[in-house]
Amino acid sequence: MFEPIDAFDPLKIFYSYSHRDEEYRQGLSSALSLLRRRGLVQDWCDRKIVAGSDWAGEIDSHLETADIVVLLVSQDFLASDYCSTETKRALDLHRNRSIDVIPVVVREVDLVGAPFAHLQYLPKDGLAISSWPNVDAAYKDVAVGIRTAVDRLQHGRAAELQRGTPDAVIHENRKLDAAIAEEIPIDLPREVAVQVRLEASHSAGSPIASAAFVR
Repeated sequence: MFEPIDAFDPLKIFYSYSHRDEEYRQGLSSALSLLRRRGLVQDWCDRKIVAGSDWAGEIDSHLETADIVVLLVSQDFLASDYCSTETKRALDLHRNRSIDVIPVVVREVDLVGAPFAHLQYLPKDGLAISSWPNVDAAYKDVAVGIRTAVDRLQHGRAAELQRGTPDAVIHENRKLDAAIAEEIPIDLPREVAVQVRLEASHSAGSPIASAAFVR
């Protein structure tokens, strides 16, 4: 019998930002609400620290265990010593283990010489959210970029688990091949082995992986 393994515990997102950009942090959190409802991500910011807690320890703990660090970049972000410290640590983690650091430009700022200048910015073309004529479109663009990062990290996690347990069935976000019915009749055996195409695949030569559907 197949022993399914869930590869997709929620990825942890950490927001590094200046409190002067609180509205953008809230806007981005709203834009990621579908990812949270689907159980794909959990996002955290320092506003979740409860009274009486060691705030510095809480921040460090969540930063060290993050899967994705989102930098909300603005002049105030670059001027903040604490944000600079968080950025340095996030970049160290990015180099030493498999996490993503995603700079999101929220207000216009000169980024020449920024320590994260080698990373891909969001929104597209590095145009600050505040400069978009349609702010909702800007948040959508950022949300799509973060969702893409989530998909990539999850597929990498599933592949690593599969290497460690080659006989197990890894639960992944996949899309059924067009030739396979989306529903399996109830009178079929409990485990039905099918072939599915990875969600990111689009061509006839796309990689195929086996999975088991358990009703």
